[in-house]
Amino acid sequence: MLSDGRFPGLQVVAGCPSFPEQKVPVEFLGAGSPLTVARAASDLAKYLLAAPYSLYPKPGHRHGKPYRAGFRKTSVFVRFGSRMKLPGTEFGYCVTGGSLQPAKWDLEFMADGPTFDEHFRDHLLELFQWRRDVRRFADVPVSENLLKGLIAQAALAPSVGNSQPWRFVKVGDPDRRNRIIEDFQHCNKEALDDYQGEQARIYASLKLSGLRDAPVHLAVFADTETSVGHGLGQRTMPETLKFSVVGAINHLWLAARAHGVGVGWVSILNPDNVGKILDVPEGWSLIAYLCVGYPEEEHLDPELVRADWQQRLDVSDLILER
Repeated sequence: MLSDGRFPGLQVVAGCPSFPEQKVPVEFLGAGSPLTVARAASDLAKYLLAAPYSLYPKPGHRHGKPYRAGFRKTSVFVRFGSRMKLPGTEFGYCVTGGSLQPAKWDLEFMADGPTFDEHFRDHLLELFQWRRDVRRFADVPVSENLLKGLIAQAALAPSVGNSQPWRFVKVGDPDRRNRIIEDFQHCNKEALDDYQGEQARIYASLKLSGLRDAPVHLAVFADTETSVGHGLGQRTMPETLKFSVVGAINHLWLAARAHGVGVGWVSILNPDNVGKILDVPEGWSLIAYLCVGYPEEEHLDPELVRADWQQRLDVSDLILER
């Protein structure tokens, strides 16, 4: 039998819902013992199923889209429409389902994908445009819960073979932080020596990290020896394991920006030294060292564009057709 515990956010109600008296054109989609499926061709209810139970979203529970109800033993699936409002109720969606032998059927729910409208897409573009590599941070702490939430969103990224190879190290120890800063300073000096003339002058003027100011230091590694995913997809392109971690970093970056939090990627570091300083397991490869915190200032254009180091390329020049 059905129970609340099996369907988070749903409540089970005995008996079919009572709809206001209204004539509704009905189209029969199929019939079979002990199941009859009917379609109501109106906004009142898209799909109805003769049943001893009704399932409603609980008050206050957010459902982005309707559900599909399936009967495993009969292979009959019923999909009901989006944005369906039941008159006289506070719920947006409703499913009724069952059989003449309710103890013998099993109802499962699978969420349909959400609809992303033009308003959402405009905001998504704005998020992309305002994502910056932040080097200047305000003296404001980032809450532990927020940071954990950002990492959880990062972990939603795709990964080769579903290997999920990302590993996050929050660096809070002052001594380890100072050693990271020293490594950056050494590497940065060597990098400066590679440039001459005007480029050297501009490079020396750039602020290339927020290591001293950022409230959070987050090192992101790839576990190159993970057995998760069983090596699927890596035989011919083993680098996809590390690429997967880059995708997770981008997830975190965008999620952070959506919360008003800035992220700065520090790449002027010796990866082997960082691994030793942080005492991570063998087989972990550094992908990024991130400075995380609330930005001291906001800019739509990248700092390297403002400093005249490198302008953005025309996207049309980056597309090759064959």
